[in-house]
Parts: sequence; C-alpha cells; structure tokens
Amino acid sequence: MDLLIKKATIIHPNSKLNRKVRDIKIKDGIIEKIGRGLTSRAKVIEMSDLHVSVGWMDIGTQIGEPGYEFRETIRSVSKAAALGGFTAIAPFPNTLPVVDNKADIGYLKERFTSRPVSVFPIAAVSVGAQGKEMAELLDLARAGAVAFSDGCHAIDNDKLILLALQYLKRMEGLLIDNASGVSIAPSATINEGKVSAMLGLKGLPAVSEQIRVYRNIALTEYTESRCLIHNISSSHSIPLLRKAKQKGLDVYASVPVLNLAYTEEENKHFDTNWKVFPPLRTGRDRASLLQALQSGIIDIVVSNHVPVEIEGKAVEFPYADFGAIGLQTLFPVLRKATKSKVPLDDLISILAYNPRKALGLRVPLLEEGSPAEITLFRPNSHWIFEEKHIASLSKNSPLIGQTFPGHVLGTFHKNNLHL
Repeated sequence: MDLLIKKATIIHPNSKLNRKVRDIKIKDGIIEKIGRGLTSRAKVIEMSDLHVSVGWMDIGTQIGEPGYEFRETIRSVSKAAALGGFTAIAPFPNTLPVVDNKADIGYLKERFTSRPVSVFPIAAVSVGAQGKEMAELLDLARAGAVAFSDGCHAIDNDKLILLALQYLKRMEGLLIDNASGVSIAPSATINEGKVSAMLGLKGLPAVSEQIRVYRNIALTEYTESRCLIHNISSSHSIPLLRKAKQKGLDVYASVPVLNLAYTEEENKHFDTNWKVFPPLRTGRDRASLLQALQSGIIDIVVSNHVPVEIEGKAVEFPYADFGAIGLQTLFPVLRKATKSKVPLDDLISILAYNPRKALGLRVPLLEEGSPAEITLFRPNSHWIFEEKHIASLSKNSPLIGQTFPGHVLGTFHKNNLHL
C-alpha cells in the first residue's frame, strides 16, 4: 500500500528527526522518503496535531481465543490493539488450553499472520499455569516464546520461581510474574483500606504485593537472571524496585494504566467495571507510581486488557469477575494521568521502546528504507470515548463517556493502514 502522511510531528527519541515536522512517503509498505513538501497520488493523511512514532507494544494482553472466544477473539483483539496504537502485543498464556507447548505457540503465530498486529507469545512457566511442574522452557523458546509467565496467575511456588530463573539465565530469557497475588486474602475484591471498610468489602492489603516483589527481586539477584515484575500497584513496592535498579539488577517493572489515573474511590459506586486486578489503591499509591514512572523506576505502562463478557459483570460487586478492557484507552488515560509531568518523548519510550527492550526484541525504525511500523496519534486533541468506539467483543470499560486529552488514530503496519 502507498501512503503519504503530511506535516506530522515525529516523536523518535535519540533520532535527529525527533520533534521535526515532516512528510512521510510510504510505498509498498516501506518508508521511501521523509522530507518537506512531498507529493503523491496515494492516500494522504493530513490534519492538525498529527504526530507519529514507531509502533507501540503491549505486554500481558488477554486475548481470549482459543477457549474464551465469547470474551475476545484474535480478530477483535487485533482490531482493538491497532485502534489503540499498538503494532505488537505479547499476550499472556491464559487461554484454553494454556499456552504451554510448541503447538500452542505455532497456533498463535499462524492466527496472527494476517492481522494488523504482530504477536510475540508469552508461554506459561508451569504446565497448565498451575504453578507446580515447570514447562519445557527451552522448547517453547525455540518455538517463538519471547518470555515466560503464568500470566494472570501469580506464582506462589518459590521453588518454581527459583528453578525457572536459574534455567532462564542460561537462555538469557525473561520471567514475568504478577506483582499481586490473592493467597493472603483469597476473597478480596478491592484494596484494603478506608473504602473497603466503609463498603464492607474484603480488601487485599498492599503488603501482599510487597512480599511478592521482595521475593522476586531477591531471587533474581541470587540467580543473576532477568525478571519483569508485572502490574505494580502499591507505593510499598517502589523502594524495593529503586534499590534493585541502584544495584544494577536486570529487573523491570510495569504498571497498569488505570492505577496511574484512578484510585479506590471509584469503587464507592459499586460499578463492577472498576473491579480490576490489581485493585485500584490509594491516592498516595497513585502519586508514588507516577513519580516512579517519571524517574524511570517503573519502565513500562500496560493496558491490563482483560475482556469480560456481560454475565461476568452484571452481578453484585463481590461476585463480579475482575478485569477491564484497556487497549484503546491506554494512551488517552496515560496522557490524562501524566499531564505535563512526563514529556511526550518519554511516554513514547515507555510505550514503544521499553517493552521491546525487556523482551529482547528489535525496536522498529522510523527512517528511509525501513518497513513502516508506525503509530499515528493526536496527543493534544480531546477525545470522548464512547461505546461505539469499542472494537473488543466485551464492553467492560469503566471509561465510557469520559473525555481525554489524547486521541489515537491508529497504525500503519504490515503494509496496511488501520484506522
């Protein structure tokens, strides 16, 4: 496909083109020319506040298919990702069956071939993601797994974590473990604090995350391996991560975008779409997470995209499933949360560069002669998120009707425009 993007501000940190306003001419999926005053008979995109960057990547997306197609299919999650600005996703293995063998990796790679996003599968650490017997990590890596995690199931088995980290060190692989687990409070529904006490709901204490973060950092240091601690939500985790960074450990951290912008106060309305995991915590936690993101202690912001069918949400709050969709709203919510505190260049690094660095993947180039893998967005334009915009099969978003200071147009990837 041929395309001409006119007068776009290029956000490409560490490039001489960064912050330059240029035309980008794409021919047959390759960036043919970057300059001024370019012309073409191809499709032209030109509008105010138009910005472009290399394509963004989301880690830990829940994709539904196979097994949970009533929540999300590969087709619907691909469309949602593209409309959210993502050219790549690294989905968690929590499908049915769990992605814990070569055949499952091959299935995902084949099914995403014709879709507008590239897939980089995360395989299960343990057989069936049950936290007991370690999966065949080497075979899974050879089949194309880019990292290993039991996904939404935090791993309670310390021995399994130790063995996996030791094994992955030899492979230069990455272990991803969820920062929060429910073993300390199995029936918890929201953050433990004033709001949970007022509503009479069982709360999940922040100490549950603190313990897990400490363990994962300690075992990563002991094994000299690599670990991504996923979905940080508590201020208590930040000093532990800071110390790990100061020691030079190969430890990364991610945060769900909703935890950067909202607090447990949202749960006062008993809207089950605000029942997410990890839970929304206090204003102090939110402020600490933002500061940690600004200082580089937290490397990655994730959508925490968990589609849930209406039957899983249209029940009383304690019985509702955890989760909210988030691919299409990550950037607008991130802009709302960070405002002027985090420069746009840094946000693009957080969305496009850092996830790939953690996974050991090549970052796309935005230069002449390179395949076009581009996100198009309007960071200063206000956008109202409406239900009609939702591409996911599930509509479980608490953000419908809200206005955000940032609008993603879509992507150009795999020689096609996806708007």
